[in-house]
Amino acid sequence: TDASYKVAISSNITYKANYKKKEIKYGVSVESGEGGTANVNGVSSVEVVAGTSVTLSATANSDYEFVNWTANGVEVSKSASFQVIVNSAVTYKANFKKIVKYIVFVEAGEGGNANVNGVSSVEVVEGTTVTLSATANSDYEFVNWTANGTEVSTDASYKVAISSNITYKANFEKKDATPSTPDELINMVKTQNMEGLSVTQLVNCKLWNAVMNYSNGMTPENLKLNYGNLMPASNVSYEQIIDIFLARLNSITGESFRLPTSNEMKQIVSYITFKSPVNYVWCNDYKDDVNLYSAGPEGPDIPVTPSTRLVFGKNSSVQSISMTYKNETIGFVIIKE
Repeated sequence: TDASYKVAISSNITYKANYKKKEIKYGVSVESGEGGTANVNGVSSVEVVAGTSVTLSATANSDYEFVNWTANGVEVSKSASFQVIVNSAVTYKANFKKIVKYIVFVEAGEGGNANVNGVSSVEVVEGTTVTLSATANSDYEFVNWTANGTEVSTDASYKVAISSNITYKANFEKKDATPSTPDELINMVKTQNMEGLSVTQLVNCKLWNAVMNYSNGMTPENLKLNYGNLMPASNVSYEQIIDIFLARLNSITGESFRLPTSNEMKQIVSYITFKSPVNYVWCNDYKDDVNLYSAGPEGPDIPVTPSTRLVFGKNSSVQSISMTYKNETIGFVIIKE
């Protein structure tokens, strides 16, 4: 097997020199970004024959997590440990990122209790989804969840991805007794006289629910509104207002309540001080309209259905315009004949 070979000759003979192609070898090295360590076959670099499989391994520090392996800036794997066939000289880099954690607190207003993932507070990794749960006492009902005073959900059980330290508050309100006599219900209908018109301001959820749940032998409709007693009755159709709410209210009280006409609303709006600079109001002669008690065209994001409605400006002027909001209402006023 020696390339140079001495031999004593004792016969006629032919010797053949044999060769084989040299093996090609490549170097493989690893490096790690901030937050962890890495190796290839247990060391920082190896030289192996082309076609050989090597194992890359990355280990993150306690406050970091592994992200991926890259070669020449291109991702090659998201697995902390993976095998690769070597066909060229290459350097693999293990990348890590710092684990960001946030604390989520919950608190409950009067009338119930609340938790996040079953406890009063949790610390979670950024982007983790937690579950907020609220339970009202027997004589209260859940209203909403707020964060920094802003409503975030009206669902008692609410899932949210966490991106900051935050406190959520569960809010409750005391249940109102369902009226048992027509007089009790009539007392809930607050009206005021406006140049001969007996007008309610906004019909709120308290009045709506009282009519729907009137206990004197009437079956409650599945139309309970859960926006808080003083919030405008909303997300109900024109037909539900006319055929159910007003029909039932008039049947119970023996009175004649109705939606105003557009001309009456022009008169009403000059008396009522609305909280918003612009108000869309549903009237009897605008049956395809929407009654929005909102801040204007940038108001609630409601699914699109084209319709025409009245717009009341700051000076109480009325104009008919085309908008695109779903044929449901957010707040309405009624007139007593």
